[in-house]
Order: sequence, then structure tokens, then C-alpha cells
Amino acid sequence: IDIRTIMFCTLNTPKIDMRYLLSGLVVYNDFIFVHVQGMVRQISVKKDEKAIGITITDNGMGCCFIKRVKAGSVAEKSGNFHVGDQLVKLGEMSLVGSRHYAVAAKLRDIPIGS
Repeated sequence: IDIRTIMFCTLNTPKIDMRYLLSGLVVYNDFIFVHVQGMVRQISVKKDEKAIGITITDNGMGCCFIKRVKAGSVAEKSGNFHVGDQLVKLGEMSLVGSRHYAVAAKLRDIPIGS
């Protein structure tokens, strides 16, 4: 596996479940599952509310991904946002190499109705 393609690791489950992100609490009989980048999809969504309804995090190596999709949010209603999806671009702006808080600020700065 090319280390540059690793998005995150989960502990003891192959499912994309953010409750089981790899932490420092690994013991000898734990299984570590590596989640790598997948297909690139381009999506569009109209921001009808102050927030689109996603929580994001990053792996500390320039890869931001969706940690949670809020129930009833614009993101959930669109059906295009999924836990574990990597955020690569916002319009023409690359998000690769950005920390999650910088990406969150860019998303917040999108005007409502855009």
C-alpha cells in the first residue's frame, strides 16, 4: 500500500466507523484496518442553511474526510455525503494538505444560497 493513499485506520472493524479510529490504545491482539482513498466523485449541493451538516477531521498528513453527517441536514438530504469521504476540492481550490479546521472555515464562508 502506498502510504500516501492511507486516509485513516480503524481498530478491530473493517467498517468505516469513526468511533473506532486508530488511537494510541492498541494491544497485541487488536486488528488494524487501513482505509485508503477510493474513487473521485464530483458533487454539487446548494447551501440552504448556515451549515451543510458535516463534521470533518483530518489524518494530520493533508487528508480531510467526513467524520459525521448530521441527520436532517443539507448534506444528508442530498445523499452525496458519506462518512469516510475525503474532501479534495472546493470549487477550483484544492483542499489537499489542509487541516480540518481550515476546511471547515472555508465551508462556513460559502454564502447561503450558493
